[in-house]
Amino acid sequence: MPPNLDHSVIDEVHWLNDREAFVSARSLTREQMVFGGNTSGSVYRVLKHLAEREPAGTRVVGIFPDRQRLDELPLREEPLTVDGTAPVEAWSRQVLGRRN
Repeated sequence: MPPNLDHSVIDEVHWLNDREAFVSARSLTREQMVFGGNTSGSVYRVLKHLAEREPAGTRVVGIFPDRQRLDELPLREEPLTVDGTAPVEAWSRQVLGRRN
């Protein structure tokens, strides 16, 4: 848990399985024209659930945590071979000796 997380302000925690998350991501795209990954799909599903249960006029806010500005990220055509000791920024592979 991150040290800056204040548990006293959290009312609920929700977990979704991968199927629920990906189905919700497709709903987010279809219904809101927002392309997001499974994490954003999970947030969207919970937001819809909460909004349906709140009184009219209640503001429900969520943060879609998927990456933005994808065009600023590296794009490799083939993986870079790394030794596994440093963080990677794009498609990479580590050869462990079991096969080439």
